[in-house]
Formats: sequence, C-alpha cells, structure tokens
Amino acid sequence: AVVSTQSTGDSLRSKNEALERALGEVQALKSEIRHSNQPSGYLVDSIKKRDEQIGKLRKEMEGLREGCEELKAERKKLQIEKEDLVSDLEKALKNSDRLKDLRQRVEKKIHMTDRIQPRPVVFTKEKLVS
Repeated sequence: AVVSTQSTGDSLRSKNEALERALGEVQALKSEIRHSNQPSGYLVDSIKKRDEQIGKLRKEMEGLREGCEELKAERKKLQIEKEDLVSDLEKALKNSDRLKDLRQRVEKKIHMTDRIQPRPVVFTKEKLVS
C-alpha cells in the first residue's frame, strides 16, 4: 500500500509538471497569436526603433574611429619625439665621454708642467755685492 501511494504521488507529480509545461506552451502560443494579429504598425514601429539604434551605434562607431585615428597620430608624434630624445641623449653621452677624456688630458699636462717648471727664485732685501 505504501509503494503504490508513492508511485501514485510520483505519477501525479509528473502529470502535474507535464500539465504546467503544456500551459506554458499555450501561453506562449497565445502571445504569438496576439502579436501576429496586431496591425503592421507594430512591425513598422519596431523596425524604426531598430533603425534608430543602428544609426546611434553607427555614429558612436564613427566617433570611436576618429578617436582611434587621433590616438594613432598622437602615438606616431610621441614615437618621433622619443627617437629624437634618444638621439640627443646618445650625443650627450658621447660629448660627456669626450669632455672626460679632455679633462684627463688637461690634468695630465698640468701635472707634467709642474715638474718641468724651475723652482721659483726667492729674493731677499740684501744687496748684492759685485
């Protein structure tokens, strides 16, 4: 008796679920029938709305394209500036190396001339006797 009650309950549940699915399908079909019976104005309005959306999206896309082109031009300009700065930096580093070399040469010459110069003569107040 218990088993048959469970199977009867399961059977009722499955039939209830099938009935609910069928009711959902009926509601969907009724909705489709209502829309198919509407005048063509509904379709025209829906097409107009889509056309407006498409127009807005096209304008937005055009604006984005223009923005992209501006960014490309700015990037190209910045790339050229970067290359110029790199070139200037390389020149500055070369000049720095040259200045360093010249400084070393001058310091070397100064030290060499210090050794070659005669000692200074010290004069006193005494008169020289001849």
